[in-house]
Amino acid sequence: MAAMDLALTTSPDHVLALCGELIQRGGLESSLRGLGFGAVALLLQFAAANIAFKGQQQTRCCLLLLQSLLNTKEQWLLAHAQTAGELKPLIAKICQRVAFELEQIRRLARTEALVDALLAI
Repeated sequence: MAAMDLALTTSPDHVLALCGELIQRGGLESSLRGLGFGAVALLLQFAAANIAFKGQQQTRCCLLLLQSLLNTKEQWLLAHAQTAGELKPLIAKICQRVAFELEQIRRLARTEALVDALLAI
């Protein structure tokens, strides 16, 4: 937990490096358990800013971080719905970015199918 709190005060690269290390060691969820509202808000801001447009590895790491954060803090967010309401704009931004990424994947799949069809001629 202390490592995550410290990483949040540094650059996005440090947060991603820490997340990558925690994912590799299987300790990401346990590092998120004791975080308070401020740290959760910072992590959601980080995810909203880095979840797309930054490359495959960074997006993957952000998605795993977001998934772990929501899994770990789901009950807390439900229990503190009033406070968690302040996080809705961040969650909406994340949803928009994920929807954009999904649309890009669909377009790439259509393009791949067209190229495969042209090559088969």
